[in-house]
Amino acid sequence: MDIEILGDLDGIEEYIFVGPLWAGGLAPAMRTLIMQFPREKVHLVVTSTESHVEDRSGFLSVHDVENKTGNEDAVIEDLVNSLLGT
Repeated sequence: MDIEILGDLDGIEEYIFVGPLWAGGLAPAMRTLIMQFPREKVHLVVTSTESHVEDRSGFLSVHDVENKTGNEDAVIEDLVNSLLGT
């Protein structure tokens, strides 16, 4: 799967990627996208029924939105606070 980045992303210090977890791993398109960026610049937000991302190494942060527990608001608040440094 090829993903084409349109536009200039030079100078961007941090990225936020949001996508689904499939069968215990990131969806194929998310894996492909992440390979194009240094993990140390990526905040990863993953949605699932109740699973968590296993490979969390190297990311700026990893946030798991669990549909079953309805923790979306708390996860987004945590992400925003971490971005604001509060």
